[in-house]
Formats: sequence, structure tokens, C-alpha cells
Amino acid sequence: MGRRESPATPDTVCLLTPGRGRWDLLVVQPATTEAEAVALMEQAVTQDD
Repeated sequence: MGRRESPATPDTVCLLTPGRGRWDLLVVQPATTEAEAVALMEQAVTQDD
């Protein structure tokens, strides 16, 4: 497990599955406001791989 300490990168969990690939999951903290969560999710789906 790795961790990056940077305010510019969102918290993620990386799932690796043999034969199925990799999934990077965005972690939205419970204290996040709805507006912040929407912005984080929008950014996550529009990032280039």
C-alpha cells in the first residue's frame, strides 16, 4: 500500500485484480460538503489516464 501526502492529489484506493486489471477508487471523506464532493467526482471522471 502506498500513500501520497499532497493537497493536490485526492485520496484514492487502488484495487489490483489478476486478470481483471486495476481500479483507482476516489475516497470522499464524510465531512466533505456536497459541493466539494461533486467537484471531486467531476475532476475524477474528466482526468486523462
